[in-house]
Amino acid sequence: MSEHGGTQAIALKVGITFQAMSYGTRVPAEHAPTVARLAGLTPHDVRPDVFGPSDTGPVVEECAA
Repeated sequence: MSEHGGTQAIALKVGITFQAMSYGTRVPAEHAPTVARLAGLTPHDVRPDVFGPSDTGPVVEECAA
């Protein structure tokens, strides 16, 4: 995030307070796509509780027992 000006700059770009981001509160779901884009992530990475798990992780095959 530092290449985008850090937490305060990202908070300003998405229209939430620096305090909201710095206290570890969750990014509001409507801002997750913007925060993800600015941080080089996906919305799934920012809010997996809303967008589901990211499908960019490693593929793990289940073993048949």
